[in-house]
Amino acid sequence: MARTAVCLRGTDAEAARREALSVLARLDLPEHLVLRRPGELSGGELQRAALARALPARPRVLLCDEITSGLDAVTRRDILSTLTELVRERGDLGVVLITHDLTTAALAHRVAVLDAGEVVEQGPAREVLDDSRHPFTRSPAGTAEPTARR
Repeated sequence: MARTAVCLRGTDAEAARREALSVLARLDLPEHLVLRRPGELSGGELQRAALARALPARPRVLLCDEITSGLDAVTRRDILSTLTELVRERGDLGVVLITHDLTTAALAHRVAVLDAGEVVEQGPAREVLDDSRHPFTRSPAGTAEPTARR
C-alpha cells in the first residue's frame, strides 16, 4: 500500500507508511491484515482491502465493479458509506459503480442501464430508477444491469 504513494506520488517512505496505516484504520482493517493472502479474507475485507490499495494513489476516479455483491447488509452499507464520505471529502473524486443492485445504483447522480452491452436508458438516477422508460429497466430486480456514474 505504501509503495503506491511512493511510486505514483513521490511521497517519502515514512509518510507513505503513515498514510497507509491511516487508510487501513479508516477502512476498519487491522494492520496485520496486510500480511494475509486474499483467500484468507472475508468478502467485506477483500472489498475494503481493494479500496485500501487504491486510495494511496489518490485517484480522480474509482471504478467499483460489483463492490457490494455477495456482502451482508451491514458491510454493504459501510462500504457505500465510506465511498460517499470519500466523494464528499475529496471533491475531485468520481466513483463509477457497476452493479446489478438498483439500491446501490440509486446512490449515484446519474445512471446508465445496459442491456446486452448497449445503453438502453440513462439520465439522473432518480428519474431513470423512479420513472423508467425502457422495459429492461423495469424488469424484475436482479435482471437489470445498471451502471451508475457519480
